[in-house]
Amino acid sequence: MTFNEIKDSIVGSVKNFKDFNGRADRKEFWLYTAVAFVVNMLLPVLNILVIIPYVGLSVRRMHDIGKRGYWAALNFVPAVLSIGVWFLAVIAGLSCFWAQEELYGSELETFYLIICIVIGLVLAGYFLICLVCVGVFIWLCCKKSQPETNQWGPCPAVDVKADYVSSAESTEPKSE
Repeated sequence: MTFNEIKDSIVGSVKNFKDFNGRADRKEFWLYTAVAFVVNMLLPVLNILVIIPYVGLSVRRMHDIGKRGYWAALNFVPAVLSIGVWFLAVIAGLSCFWAQEELYGSELETFYLIICIVIGLVLAGYFLICLVCVGVFIWLCCKKSQPETNQWGPCPAVDVKADYVSSAESTEPKSE
């Protein structure tokens, strides 16, 4: 794979940022994902510019394996849940502030213990949900393209077509 092929793939993904129709093969998806990861690590301020094309690319990748684009939302569940966890942390902090005014001694210690247990359970649940959602999304993105044309268009991956053609030829009996 040459630098120009990588560049063309990334530029194509960025140009199609608002295209939620069609299909995107594994190579296009994972190349963009790798570049987006590096850009986010080096220049976090560009995060929104990297995420916008990623949404369309994720939807097209789901189309490529025959799934509806809504499956791409699995990748964004952790970000949405983070808002809820942040909100819970603010409420817990305000509750602890209020408890210092109203409770004393062992009552205050019991209250803090309950708050810590609740926050721990919520964070464990958050972590588990994020792990499952991202894990399923990665598993889906690693699947091979559907070789045949589906409702979102023809197969974009030339190498996948060649794999299926060569495997079909090898299973046919040869007549000599």
